[in-house]
Formats: sequence, C-alpha cells, structure tokens
Amino acid sequence: MAAAVVGALPLVSGTSAGAAPVRELAPETTTVPIGQPLRVATGCPPLSQHRVVEQHPEVSLVVGTGATSRRAARGVAPDADGVVTITVPAWVDPTEPATLVGRCSGSGTSTTTTYDPVPVDVMAGSPAWPGPVLDPAPATREGGQLFVVRGGGCPPGADAQVRLSDDTGTVRYQQQESVDAAGRFVVEVYLYDELAGSFSGELSCTSGAFELLSPPFALTVVPRPQLGELSVGYDPITGVRSYGGTGCGPGDRVTLDVSGESQGNGFQPGPPQNSAGHVAAHLTTTVRADGTFSATWTGPSGPARVAVRTDCGDPATTGYRLLPSEQTTSATGAKVLDLSSGGHRPGSTLFAVVDFACRSEASGLQVTDPYGATLSEVPLADDFAHPVLVPATPGAYYLVPTCDGVRGRPTLFAVDPVEVSLEPGAISGGAGPATPATAATALPGSPTYTG
Repeated sequence: MAAAVVGALPLVSGTSAGAAPVRELAPETTTVPIGQPLRVATGCPPLSQHRVVEQHPEVSLVVGTGATSRRAARGVAPDADGVVTITVPAWVDPTEPATLVGRCSGSGTSTTTTYDPVPVDVMAGSPAWPGPVLDPAPATREGGQLFVVRGGGCPPGADAQVRLSDDTGTVRYQQQESVDAAGRFVVEVYLYDELAGSFSGELSCTSGAFELLSPPFALTVVPRPQLGELSVGYDPITGVRSYGGTGCGPGDRVTLDVSGESQGNGFQPGPPQNSAGHVAAHLTTTVRADGTFSATWTGPSGPARVAVRTDCGDPATTGYRLLPSEQTTSATGAKVLDLSSGGHRPGSTLFAVVDFACRSEASGLQVTDPYGATLSEVPLADDFAHPVLVPATPGAYYLVPTCDGVRGRPTLFAVDPVEVSLEPGAISGGAGPATPATAATALPGSPTYTG
C-alpha cells in the first residue's frame, strides 16, 4: 500500500507542461515530535468555483526509503492559505528517514505541480492519541468472508477507514466506521466475490484537519465460486415475507438482519418498528442437509422497501456473508368502483379500476379468499373498468392485481347474502279451478290467473 501511495505522490520535483512555477513545501520546523501537529505551508490555497475544486494541496509524511517506504500521515483539511497539518503517529520509528511530499492539484493535469520533497527529523514524543493500532488478523481469506479489523489509538469521534489497494495502487475497497469514546473501532470489510487476489491495506483515522495512518498490511483473497444468493418473496394479503438461499454449509447457523422503511400507513403485528416507519427484524435458522435454508417474517403491510443481510456461520472466522438482497413492495393495487351499497350480490359482476404499472401481457386480476387462495383470475383488459365475477358464496374476498405472477396491493370487498322477506298474511281460496282472465284485462302476451 505504501509503495502505491508514494507512487501517487512522486518524490521528484518539477512541473507538468504549462504549469505555474514550482512551489515549495514550507514546514514551520523540520524537527517533528511524535504526536505533535506540524503545520506545512504549500503556497496552494484551495480554490473552487461553482462547487468545482480548481486547486487543492496534498501533503503526506512518508517514512522509510525505496520498497520499504510507507505513508504515515496526511493533511486532509487545508486552511484558506493552503496550510495543512501533519501529525506523526506513534508507530513511526524515529531512526527511520522521514520526508514530506505533496503536490498542488488543479482541475486538469496541466495545472498539477509536484513539490520537492522536504526531509524532516522525527523525534520521540508522548502523543495523546498514538494513531490506529491493529490486532493481528489472518493474511489469507476466502471470497464471501469478512475481514474484521479491530483496533484503537484514534481520537474519539474520528472516522476509521480501511482501504484495500491492488498492485497498481488502485483502491478496490474501502469501508468506514466511527471511533468510540475510548478510541476503539471495529470495521467489517466484506470480501465480495469479485474481490480476489493480493492486496495492500491500510487503516486511517481522520479527525479534524489531519489523518493518522497505520502501517500497511498484506491481505490475499482466494475466490470462492458459487457463493449463494438470497431470494425473497412477499404475500401482500398475509404480509408474510419469505427468504431462502444456498451457499452455506449443512448445519450452519444462518442469521438474517432485515431493515428498511415502510412507505405507507399501518402495520401488521410482527417486527419491532418505530414512529418513523422503520422496520427491523433479526431472524435465525439452520441450513438443511441439502445446503438450503429458509425463513419467514410478517412485516409491515402495504408498500415498503426492505433490505436483507445474511450471514452463515461466523463470518469473522469460518463463515460467509451472502450477497445482500433488497425487496420493494409495490404501492399499486385495485380499486372497486361500485362499493356504495357496502357489498355485492352473489354471482353478480363488479367493476374494478387497476392502478398497476405492469407492461407485461401476463397480467391479471385475481379474486382470493381471506387466506390468499386464488378463486378466479381474469386478464387485465384495455378498458378503463375491468369486469370481475363476484363469488356465489357470501363472505369477505380480495381483489389482487398480478404482473408475471407477482401480486400487488389487495383490496377487500364483501359479498352479501340474498335477503328474502316473508310477510305474514291469509291465503284465500277460490271456488274452483283457476280460469284465465278476459282478454280485455290481460296484458298482451301475459296470461293472468285468479284464484
């Protein structure tokens, strides 16, 4: 990592074509005690226009020489005059040579000026915060595992960041977490499938105007093919979300951390949630003998966006983290036009308007029972209102639009029983067989009987 970083900030002087005259780094002193801030003037005041940075100074402290050189600190927040602050971390050996390097970078390569390196003497000191100190960690991991970096020595409230760079110096991965009140931090580096090969890593903790760096560490990631992926499903009627996947070992304990935000009103009982509409659940299950696993969760009803992070085994040691999955429940559904009477007659026809963004020809409108079982389905027509046959049995039912088998938001409707009213009264009998009425009193084509 250090060689790559030093390569990014050359230790040679000069300017590129068309650049301004060479500026000089001007530290306030060339003797730097460990843990003490050192102000370095750059002659490169930050300039910006329309939020576009046109000029910015970069200064780093490099210790060692040649292939063993490594960056130990960096100034990250220059003042208005282009003065940056460097603080030497405690791990630096005062007997090693140390050099300030940097450049004044513009918006184009033609405006970049590389400074002449300035040697400095690092002296012993007693820093309040020695800089990031790492616990030993395995040097080889598999794709899909976690590389957990734990350490301390950073100022409280600082940002601890792990960076992994390839042999070209390109940062391939970075992850950042906050430092607690005791200066400790835990950063989880997820080694996703595509991250394979040998990497040089460094940890930095940034606080205010300076950045402290750890010594570089090596990490090799061995690819693990066919890492599993989580699949999700959702039933809008019952509110049950189902999760299933592969990629873990038989008998592994699987944890699913579900988080997201409800985009509608109302919740079904189940997961904890707060007044802001956030939903969360922590599920556990065990991998079957065939390597598959599954879990269910009753989440919020209505539209919601839910993300699931899945770990099997202990990702920090021998376990793995599956590819994360995200699910969005659609807010679209069906609306019944003629509910003014409060219900529908058995066997009648209702008309529904579907607010459902489905461009597939395999779209339809289902009638289901209260448990989600499909009773009938009609394809969505091009008309404004879709006719739907009402079930013959009284009760509660749902209208559910579908798109390629995926259900949208359901609408509840009722089928009322047929009411028959019998009024008490006398039945009078006639004197004999019924006889047709005369033609003068009968309606045309409609025989009338008396008796």
